Amino acid sequence: MGVVEYSSIGTLTLENATLAAAEGFIRPYTKDLKDDVDNHLRLAKFGFQFHCRGEFLGFTLFQYQEDLLMGAGMQIRPVAQGFGLVKQAILLAKERANAKFLAYKTQNPRMWQVGERLCSAWTPTLEYGFVNKDINAVRNRAAEFYGVKPTVTSGFYGQALYGKKPTHWDGQIQEWWDSVCNFEQGDSVLCVGKF
Repeated sequence: MGVVEYSSIGTLTLENATLAAAEGFIRPYTKDLKDDVDNHLRLAKFGFQFHCRGEFLGFTLFQYQEDLLMGAGMQIRPVAQGFGLVKQAILLAKERANAKFLAYKTQNPRMWQVGERLCSAWTPTLEYGFVNKDINAVRNRAAEFYGVKPTVTSGFYGQALYGKKPTHWDGQIQEWWDSVCNFEQGDSVLCVGKF
C-alpha cells in the first residue's frame, strides 16, 4: 500500500468522510448519511485521517471521559481495510487521551476483534460474554455515555447498519457473533476493554 500518513481531523472534509462512510458501510452516498457523518464529526473531541500517496483512505473519531477512550466513528475505505489503520489510530488516541480503557459500539465482528487484540481484558468474549469484574464499572460508564444498554441494544440502528453483512473469517467467531448481534434488526454491541 505504501506509506500511510496520519493527520488530525482538523482538515477532514465532510465530503471525504461521507465518501468513506458510504464505501465502508456499502451504502449509497445520501443526504441522510451525510447528515449522520456531520453529526459524528461535530461530537468528536479528536480523531485522525489517513492518506496514502494523496489518496484519502478513511478516518477515526474519538471522545473520552477521564481514563476511558470511546470510539465516536471509524470508517476505512475498502481499498485500505485490513492494514491495521484503526488499530494504529486507537493506539495513538490511547496515548493522546492517556486512556486505560476503550469502548465502542459495533455490528462488525472484525471491529470487535480489533479491540480484543489491543486490550488485556475485553468484552464480550466467546468464553465469558459481557462479564469481567475488571471492567464492569467502566462498561456501565460507557453505556450511559452512549445511551445504550451495557451489553446489546436491540434495534439501536433501526435497521442493518451496513448494506452487506460484515463477516469474520473464523467461522466459530462468526457463529458466536451472530448469536450476540442480530444484524438485520440493527443491534448495537457495546465492546469495552482494558488496555
